[in-house]
Amino acid sequence: MKDYIKKYIIESVGILVLIVLMFLLIQSQTKLNGLNTRIDELTDDLDESYTLIDSMSNDAYVYQPKLNLTYKERDLIERVVAAEARGEDIKGQIYVASVIYNRMVLYNDSATTVLTEYDTSRQFAEPYQGHIDTSVKLVVRGVFDQDNVVPDVLYFVNPETARRGDYKWFRENLSLVGTIGCHEFYK
Repeated sequence: MKDYIKKYIIESVGILVLIVLMFLLIQSQTKLNGLNTRIDELTDDLDESYTLIDSMSNDAYVYQPKLNLTYKERDLIERVVAAEARGEDIKGQIYVASVIYNRMVLYNDSATTVLTEYDTSRQFAEPYQGHIDTSVKLVVRGVFDQDNVVPDVLYFVNPETARRGDYKWFRENLSLVGTIGCHEFYK
């Protein structure tokens, strides 16, 4: 009789464990479906933003050679784009990423060199140290992997935070491409 009870208890516990595992699997699948839906929504937003930027710009997107990024470079670019354009709409993020891309092509340098070794105290913010949003990652992927680059933009400035002399230099020496959010973009 005791063996029968032990066997029954073991089988019951086994069934309960299976039920709990199935419940956890269903919850995980539900969360995964929700994340996939959110990624699809962000991708759609990104596609719409590329279309809007294309219609706003006199220049069409230029399909330039892809740049092979290391994981470290991609992370650095994402963090700088987040630092500069976190809170801006996707168009502003695309323009900031395009400035980085265009400088890498123009100077034939790595992201690390462009973002940390040139006069960065005047152009790029320190890399953001917080969580990088999916939208920023998608923007960087679009610009660097899919060649969705806004051509010619090489500089940007926030007139509200720039030093007076710096802002004057932008206005007098460069051509304004457009204003998105709090940044003015120049070539």
